[in-house]
Amino acid sequence: MRALWVLFAVLVLSSCALADQRIEGRLVLDVCPMLDSGPLARAHLADLPEGEALRAGEITISQADVGAEIAKAPSDLRQQLTRNRLLVLEQLAVQRLIMREAAKWAETTKREANETQDARLQAYLGSITASVGVTDADLRRFYNANRRLFGGASFEQVKPQFSSYVLRQKRDEAKQRHLDSVGERVRIEVARIWTEAQYRQLIDNPVDRARLSSMPSVIDFGARGCAACEMMVPVLASLRNGLTGKANVLFVDVTKEQVLGSRFRVSAIPVQVFFDRQGREVYRHIGPFPEGQIRTKLSELGGR
Repeated sequence: MRALWVLFAVLVLSSCALADQRIEGRLVLDVCPMLDSGPLARAHLADLPEGEALRAGEITISQADVGAEIAKAPSDLRQQLTRNRLLVLEQLAVQRLIMREAAKWAETTKREANETQDARLQAYLGSITASVGVTDADLRRFYNANRRLFGGASFEQVKPQFSSYVLRQKRDEAKQRHLDSVGERVRIEVARIWTEAQYRQLIDNPVDRARLSSMPSVIDFGARGCAACEMMVPVLASLRNGLTGKANVLFVDVTKEQVLGSRFRVSAIPVQVFFDRQGREVYRHIGPFPEGQIRTKLSELGGR
């Protein structure tokens, strides 16, 4: 279950509850705007048969299926997942739809019939990202954004040390785009009333409350004890003191809030995610980030 989450929402809290009951055919994003990424955001709200949570072609996922998936998780994750049933539903849907795509791809490419599902899936996703490469400009952008990590070493000196990381990062991004776009390749419908109820639980967290505040926000995702993350502690404290009532400055420990970290696709720490006044993500930076640069970015977003 943990691996599933590693691989793989601006309205007030009552927005979904007060939504027009004649909402058949509208998208989830229309009434649940904080759920702003992933294929579920662009799923169609529908009045499905009782007990169904999602339907996509011949694939159906019941509300009981979602509960059963949560029950499989380690005990320390179950409470988090229960508040994020929409994310569990999304991951179940993506997993099943991508496995179906992989099976069709395997048949077309004449792969071994006895190949395991996992091997087939990895080969399929590998075929999606095989053409993704890394340019010298990509490497220089990474170097310039993370100079402090290299102790004054020149670009040419450290380039071999991080080129494979940047390539892997680009391929992971391409893979994620393909997963997110699965809803463009098949119509997904979700149960309207159930979705509205689950959405209210999903946004009951510090990050979404900040996004709903009409102020720009920076969220530092990290972990206690991580050396690079500890560098951000005095920076965040200073920012909070100087920006009270102007911008939100939050820290999220991803070792404690694993599902929240996964939802915002935190794959390396520390990472600073910036949201504008409408709660939309506009920028993110990986690694320690100087206070002055964070202030400049927040100022650009209206946090003066």
